Amino acid sequence: MGVRFVFSLLFLAFFWFCLWRLMHAFTPENPGFQVLAALNEGQVPPDLANAPAELKTIVIDPGHGGEDPGTQGNGMFEREGTLPIALALAKELRERKYTVVMTRETDTTLSLDDRSKIGNEPGRLCFVSIHLNHSDSSRTTGIETFYAWPKRLEILKDFAASYPAPAGGKVEDHRGRLLAESIQRATVAATQAVDREVQNKTGLRVLNSVRVPSVLVECGFVSNKGETEKLRSAEYQATLAKGIANGIESYLQAASADPNYGIVISTKR
Repeated sequence: MGVRFVFSLLFLAFFWFCLWRLMHAFTPENPGFQVLAALNEGQVPPDLANAPAELKTIVIDPGHGGEDPGTQGNGMFEREGTLPIALALAKELRERKYTVVMTRETDTTLSLDDRSKIGNEPGRLCFVSIHLNHSDSSRTTGIETFYAWPKRLEILKDFAASYPAPAGGKVEDHRGRLLAESIQRATVAATQAVDREVQNKTGLRVLNSVRVPSVLVECGFVSNKGETEKLRSAEYQATLAKGIANGIESYLQAASADPNYGIVISTKR
């Protein structure tokens, strides 16, 4: 009886391990681990006051585009809103003397791998992906911001090498959450939209494949008629952009004052 029980436990452990590997390797948002280049220089935000422009680079990612229209509602495709909001955000940040790289600047199709590759180039400070939302209820409105932790295996290995924990300890990266919280606060304050808060979405490949702090901002619901009308407005797009920029800048100012901002190293597991 004892031998059977031990065998059963071993079998169940092996089964769940295999299931975990399959879920993390082949889900639509996470279809396999990729081999990444060596850790880039943007892992730790530099002193923004003294950093050269090339090391003050923020990546803005307009979600969807081209053959990928995203969600839709009230006659509006997601791709119709993400690009103008992202362009307005890029303009706002450049006026504040940041260098901005956009994953796309026209209505073109871009893969998740291409987006994360741009986010992983040297000198990046953070990665912000712009999206629009949809709900089964036409009454749902508001803004929510996602981050991802833990990230993909290769990034976790790089992270552990960059921030070694003592024997028996562990290290965690809370920078994405802190960036998400800063953006969420500032954007809700600027727009007076419903605060749908911050959420951890580990399965979002556009986030879990990027080393630097990365977030996805859901700027509003196209399934709500009133919010769709606002999202079409250039004035509201500029308001969204200003709020998101305020959140990014607030985070980066805090990070520049503390090289280990958001990094938590504990001595015990």
